[in-house]
Amino acid sequence: MTVYTVEEPFRAKTGEIRKGQVIAMPEDKADRLLKAGKIAEVKPCPNCNEYAWWLSIHGVLVCGVCHPPVSGTVKKWISDPDTLTRMKAARPAVVLSWEEIRQRKVSHEGR
Repeated sequence: MTVYTVEEPFRAKTGEIRKGQVIAMPEDKADRLLKAGKIAEVKPCPNCNEYAWWLSIHGVLVCGVCHPPVSGTVKKWISDPDTLTRMKAARPAVVLSWEEIRQRKVSHEGR
């Protein structure tokens, strides 16, 4: 299975496939759609050259290295497992919920 972004909307057995949607399908089935320009293969990030994408709950594909997600915004990770392991080792980040951010803001304002 390979991951693709939809460049032009098309109709499939499952229904209408919209532009910007992220889909996964076998390469042999995707060949016809690739040649027609309907889909494009997801490549590594042009800025950091890593393959660590995350799909937001709003349907946007974002680089996890350049833009680490906030808790609760990830619908699905689309990445190389080795890249995720390197990311966790290199960037041990603290991910806060919106409530934790609000609490910290209130406590800093009271100083």
